[in-house]
Amino acid sequence: MKETEITTEQYKLRLQVWRDTIPIYSGGNTYLSNFINQVDSFTTHLATSDAVLNAGIFAQVKTKIRGEALDVIVAEKPQTWVECRQLLIKRFSDPSSEQILYTKLFTCSQLANQNYENYADEIKTRLNKLKEYLQINLTDKNMIKMKSDFYDEICKNTFINGVKEPYHTYLINFETNNNEECLAKCHVYDNHHRQFTFLTFMSNQESRDSRMKGNNVNVSSRTQSKNKIISQPMTYNFIPTPYMNTNSNYNLTQLRPNFLSFPNTSGNNFPSFPNTCHVLRDLL
Repeated sequence: MKETEITTEQYKLRLQVWRDTIPIYSGGNTYLSNFINQVDSFTTHLATSDAVLNAGIFAQVKTKIRGEALDVIVAEKPQTWVECRQLLIKRFSDPSSEQILYTKLFTCSQLANQNYENYADEIKTRLNKLKEYLQINLTDKNMIKMKSDFYDEICKNTFINGVKEPYHTYLINFETNNNEECLAKCHVYDNHHRQFTFLTFMSNQESRDSRMKGNNVNVSSRTQSKNKIISQPMTYNFIPTPYMNTNSNYNLTQLRPNFLSFPNTSGNNFPSFPNTCHVLRDLL
């Protein structure tokens, strides 16, 4: 910026506004990348050719450093933000190289007890670590963007190739740009699967109810037919024979068999014979 373009008061106001955008940093790897990016923007927009003003900018940066990170600054006594930046990277950045972080990204596989959403989160975590490394260790913005886009593509392909079935086969049928779109497709698949399962259940239920209704109709028809037969009076097609008396006044007692009766022989006089016992005795 040109010093003649703004007044000192305007510069101080702008300095205050930009300073408020810088987060507090107390050490560690988690927030280092964000802190460095914010300070880089701050110093880029407010740096001047005046050494005194630049020293004031760096003094504002140091007010945002706390804890273990401040201990490093106090011990090493850097004079500029560039020196301070290198100290923080050396002390708190991930010691892994870019190649190691890249290998961890594209070899990430889904665990047996891990759903696809947690798997996507794991891949994203590894991608962010790789991007943080780029932000911290590279100064060329074009190079950072080029590599970030490349690793975004690796992240998407890692998810598609590593996610379990049936999602893998489903995803390869679509053109997706990032992991967020892949997750959206997986959610669509889940919704379709739930709808299909529900419709299949309802179809089977309707078929079952229809069969049960048909069985009930058949049982009811058979029952009604049986009741109709039982309720009807029993009729016989009785055809008389020539030997049968068709007189309605016929006495049933006449149907008794007429056995032959023998004459009373109690009064008959059969011829009598002499007592043979006496005859034999006289002969002897």
